Amino acid sequence: LSFKIVNHIFGSFPEFENERWLSITFARQGKSTIYLSIMTPYLYTGIFLAVASTLLFQIHTTQPSPYMDEIFHVPQTIQYCKNNWTSWDPMITTLPGLYVTANGLLRLLALVSGEPLESICTTLLLRSVNVFLATACCFVLMKLASALQLDMSGTSSSVDQFSGFVLSCLPLLYFFSFLYYTDVVSTLFVLCCYWLSIRDKHVLAALAGVVSICCRQTNVVWVGFAAAVSALRILQKQSSTFGKLSESNKSLLYLIPEALRHFPALVTALWPYIPVVVSFAAFVVYNDGVVVGDRTQHQVSFHAAQMCYFALFSAIFAAPHFLQFKIVRSAALNLWESIKQPLILLFSLSAILACVTKGRYVHKYLLADNRHYTFYLWRKLLSRSPETRLAMVPVFFLAFLMVFTTLSHGYGRKPVWTLIYVLATAAVCVPQQLLELRYFIVPYLLLRLHMPRAPVWCLSLELLIYASVNALTIYLFLYKPFPWPSEQGLQRFMW
Repeated sequence: LSFKIVNHIFGSFPEFENERWLSITFARQGKSTIYLSIMTPYLYTGIFLAVASTLLFQIHTTQPSPYMDEIFHVPQTIQYCKNNWTSWDPMITTLPGLYVTANGLLRLLALVSGEPLESICTTLLLRSVNVFLATACCFVLMKLASALQLDMSGTSSSVDQFSGFVLSCLPLLYFFSFLYYTDVVSTLFVLCCYWLSIRDKHVLAALAGVVSICCRQTNVVWVGFAAAVSALRILQKQSSTFGKLSESNKSLLYLIPEALRHFPALVTALWPYIPVVVSFAAFVVYNDGVVVGDRTQHQVSFHAAQMCYFALFSAIFAAPHFLQFKIVRSAALNLWESIKQPLILLFSLSAILACVTKGRYVHKYLLADNRHYTFYLWRKLLSRSPETRLAMVPVFFLAFLMVFTTLSHGYGRKPVWTLIYVLATAAVCVPQQLLELRYFIVPYLLLRLHMPRAPVWCLSLELLIYASVNALTIYLFLYKPFPWPSEQGLQRFMW
């Protein structure tokens, strides 16, 4: 009955139709058993919201005033709450998607509560909006995990719901759920865009993509990613040749000819993405660049080392998945094959060495702001000495090896998909001058979602690691403040 009610309210979701439910036996009479059944996605979402709300109260009690970038985001939203739509802080570099979204939600709250909009447009309520959006992220991640695993394996499992829930606790995403930053809303609409696209709802996917771009301009890359993956799925269905070779390297040779052959079908299905990309290109020409506001510290660069940093980031947070026997065995075989081909191995190591020596960029924010963990990561490890950088080369190589080996058991067995993903990740990360781990959130979530289904023990270990890191970072933020001589108030550690 509850399943029918939920489907009536929220619509039918095929990926949940064969889903197991969390069942609690509360009475037994002979052979008959009465169950209290709760559909797991909504249970996980409720747990996420309850814990996050409790933490938000504690964080806001300790730091009630806007902190770090909130000093720009909160006042800008307050101006919109006052209907001052022409006001703009020139220090803000993103489009006003976050402020418009929060304004709309607060207007709805004001309508329901009967309170004036200006009286509820406060730091606490704006942070609460982010917690609400983070909860929505949790829900969408569970839907995406179910849909993608159903596509990969042909079966659905409650493990997929748990996997999506675990991902919603990713430390970078989780921490910024409690501050009024753009990361959560940006991630939410990228995930919605991708989820809608794999359900072939391309008009809605394109609209979600527009909102994501309005929250962070570089999300246009992920809109293109969603369109490209949808095109790949269409080719696999309509082209018998390409469909048979989808898991072979030969598919790369047939990609362009088959795309041209089925070009009318691709345009018919994917036309909603065209005006989005064209409009963004027109915006870039009109704006003379991607960044709005202060551009001095957000110049485009060729920061190739970002891909190495992202590989290490992914290897650390996805480490429990590498402990599966099939992954360890495949990684060992891949490493042995690399050793047997010394020229390829030498080329790979040389490319990584070139990235971390010649392809790195040292942003002045990275050197000057000791409130961020990247400040210490850079000083203590990544730039300690030439010898340290040299020693990191095999570490980066192993990170790439483990990530791609694990991915090869999932969507990575499709070379074209892997190429699309790598190009999209490079397009987002490499132009960024600043080593900022928040930029890795979306590419990591997509990477992790496309890995093969993991056993419960693996996901439980992953959740334990995430929870431990979250507990540590929140503890440091709350209880280990320190003064800056040049700034009023206490400073706090954060990602």
